[in-house]
Amino acid sequence: MQKIWTKRALGVALAAAGLAGAATASAQESAITLYGILDAGVGHERVSFDTYAPRANLNAPRVANGRVHQSRTGAIGGVLSGSRFGMRGTHGLGNGSYANFKLESGFNTLNGQSGQGGRLFGRDAWVGLGNSSWGELRVGRQGNGGDKYLGTIDPFGTAYGVSGVDTVMGVSVRGDNMVSYHTPNINGFEIMTGYSFQVDDGMNEGDEAFATANSTRLFTAGLKYASGPFTMVATYDRLNPRNNATNDRDDGRPGKAEARLQAFMVGGVYDFEVFRLSAAYSNTRDGWLGTKNLGRMPFGSDVAFDPDSGGIGGMQEPKARWGDFALANGFRSHATMLGVAIPFGANEVYGSWQRATANNKKLTGGDSTFSVYALGYKHALSKRTDLYAYGAYTTNYAFVDNAKGQSFGVGMRHAF
Repeated sequence: MQKIWTKRALGVALAAAGLAGAATASAQESAITLYGILDAGVGHERVSFDTYAPRANLNAPRVANGRVHQSRTGAIGGVLSGSRFGMRGTHGLGNGSYANFKLESGFNTLNGQSGQGGRLFGRDAWVGLGNSSWGELRVGRQGNGGDKYLGTIDPFGTAYGVSGVDTVMGVSVRGDNMVSYHTPNINGFEIMTGYSFQVDDGMNEGDEAFATANSTRLFTAGLKYASGPFTMVATYDRLNPRNNATNDRDDGRPGKAEARLQAFMVGGVYDFEVFRLSAAYSNTRDGWLGTKNLGRMPFGSDVAFDPDSGGIGGMQEPKARWGDFALANGFRSHATMLGVAIPFGANEVYGSWQRATANNKKLTGGDSTFSVYALGYKHALSKRTDLYAYGAYTTNYAFVDNAKGQSFGVGMRHAF
């Protein structure tokens, strides 16, 4: 009996081992991760800007109508990181090939509402096919080169409200309907390139949107090089406007805009161990790629600008061209950023100075030098939970003369 039991036990053990091995192999081939971030706190923001009386016509002189001073104290969210919930998965296909996907939904922690224009998966929604030797191809909604690489060199990681470098450099956006290619890391180099066949589905709706030329298309490319303590990134984007626009032309007629929005950025960071130094430069032409806003922007029916400015003022004023993928023919901007981050133990302090110039008033009605000064602090309670504090001061926001903003806040971020 003992010998028979042993054989049976051995058979059961071998069967169990086989099942365990199959389960392990399956786990190695396929993996799905559920994850998320919750970010919330309390903050204060103050904005101020000049206003003017509406003009009877565009040739009439501007008449000062006082200055707006408004502030708000309350709950804040998505400061250190935008709150999100997502899932990502990889399925092995053999010989180093794999299929993967990412679905990521942004939302407001304070009220539970979806972000990114109410999209279900507004941060990312793509499926991909890749191989360890030749790279990865993705199709769907995803970030451009700036979205992928800019946070690498920014002390604020493009977070903390207007503190992030994407405030004055406006090169970080997401695009619908994008096909992108990402190389593997080759001796420290990574390259991505992508093309969006319609960068924002909310831009153009109805029967006229069917034609390819009636879609606003975006080409994007990015490069990253990392070696030891040094990291460098560069990005380029070019927007091809749609043919059936109603008010993008300089002469006000319907049709394709004259502007060909382009944005270039280069930057780097060097880690000295006791601190990290960052620097970046960008050049934007014929518009603005991606925007960040103050709690209240200096555009409205009570803000008037020069007749040829493209800014908004009295009811007779042209519309301000400020927003993602905004077009302004002949507009040019040069922006710079200098930053530092100082880690010590579970803490990190960082600061940055950003500055952008404009060659004319066609984008927002102003051409004053746009500056941002920011300080931040983070304390890690664990690998998943951080406390943070920040303060930012802006002048001539969005190039509008004497438009100022001050903000500060404290909060907590938890990742799962």
